[in-house]
Amino acid sequence: MIKTKPTALAQAILLSTLFLSTSVQATAFLPQDPRAMAMGGTGVSVANSSQAHYYNPSLLHNAREDEDFNFEIDATLRVSDTDHIVESLNTFGEDNLIGAYASSLISFTNSMTTVTANMNTFRDELNATIPNPSNINDARNNLSTSLTSLSTNTAGLSAATTGLQNGIQNVAGKPITFDSNVGGSIGVPNMETVSWAIYFDAWANVSIAGEFSDTDKDFITDVTTTLDELALTVDTVNQTISGEVVDPNQINEQLTSLTQSSTAIDATSLEDGLDSTINMAGGVIQEFGISLATNFAINGYDFDVGLTPKYLMVTTSDYKLALNDDTTGDGVFDSDDTKDHSAFNADLGISKKLTENWKTGLVIKNIIPQSFDTPSGNSEINIDPSARVGASFQNDWASVAVDFDLTENESIGGLSKTRFLAIGAELDVWLLKLRAGYRANLASSGGNVPSVGLGLYLFGLNADVAIAANQFELPTTPEQASEFDDISVAARIGIQW
Repeated sequence: MIKTKPTALAQAILLSTLFLSTSVQATAFLPQDPRAMAMGGTGVSVANSSQAHYYNPSLLHNAREDEDFNFEIDATLRVSDTDHIVESLNTFGEDNLIGAYASSLISFTNSMTTVTANMNTFRDELNATIPNPSNINDARNNLSTSLTSLSTNTAGLSAATTGLQNGIQNVAGKPITFDSNVGGSIGVPNMETVSWAIYFDAWANVSIAGEFSDTDKDFITDVTTTLDELALTVDTVNQTISGEVVDPNQINEQLTSLTQSSTAIDATSLEDGLDSTINMAGGVIQEFGISLATNFAINGYDFDVGLTPKYLMVTTSDYKLALNDDTTGDGVFDSDDTKDHSAFNADLGISKKLTENWKTGLVIKNIIPQSFDTPSGNSEINIDPSARVGASFQNDWASVAVDFDLTENESIGGLSKTRFLAIGAELDVWLLKLRAGYRANLASSGGNVPSVGLGLYLFGLNADVAIAANQFELPTTPEQASEFDDISVAARIGIQW
């Protein structure tokens, strides 16, 4: 049986579009600082020493000659809407499916009430001790008129119910992703023996998805079927009352049939709420680590190796909210809805300076596969090993880099898989560093994003900003906003000398 109030359903649909599904996967190779973000996400062979712990720890030992110490704080924010949920939501709102359903339901209920009253009157006139032909004829006409109205409103409610079902299905399950990262590091690169860096990173992601239950789907289908049957009953009643002689018993049977159909679609039964829910899942991953790098020589072939042992504190959360729940959401993600985990993991990196300007690198992140479940056990955060290679050319005034994922990685929240090919460039113009790049996802159609950024370096102080988006014209209307597939912003301040 349909059990939803239009207002609750509207809130549910709006909530379900804000985040993503209940399956939270390990993050793919996405830039965690403005320099890499502006350069398309490259970093395996070109990252500076302050970000070597994330992109390739071995780079601590072959950083630029002018990098002897660094201290930096970074922050990033990303929104991804590869399934164009904003556009779908705009369409849902413009079609006013909830309003159409509510209005059709009211019209149907009113018509059904009128038909029931007129049928009772018509039956009473037929059963009168002394039937009055004039009264019977008036009652017949009133009933016929109300049946015509009921037939129209039945068809309208059937169309509105189907439209609402299709609208919910079109919106539900389409993820929009929000994730953020804040981190800081302090390090001393280019040491004679072992270079090092200590860092902290905190990454957060929350996913919310409306779950359109099979029970609700089946009930809406049943309602549509009932409405179709009711339409046939209305036609039968019309034929019955149009005859010269009308059997009161037949009218009783048809009135009973109409009443049963009306009860199945009674508006008051819609106040209890859908069985469908809003499922929320999220996670916060905090990493504390130390990156160590040194040089190895084997048979005259030397290369740099870096290792980042790290301690992970993972907090997972999930929560279910019924669509009929009128609460404001207070207490969401309280202590009963969170679960704490901890674990150790490590990243391994190798890099080689081929010439004074050319460098290559390889990194394997999270060499130990790990999985962290949410309190309900309905979803989990998976951290799996991922590998990437890169090559770069660098001189005193420019850098050009390219990275490629060797592994196909799972994206956040059950989005499409990723295998990025990234290219980026940086131009050093006095105090400014101008950057641009492009990231292409070879594993699926989503995630192809250009990027730009700017850095200011003055007396050892540095500030960087970057933006990556599928288009850079700022939206002024919902239609323009819906054109964004993926947008990220990042900022950093630090000290380096």
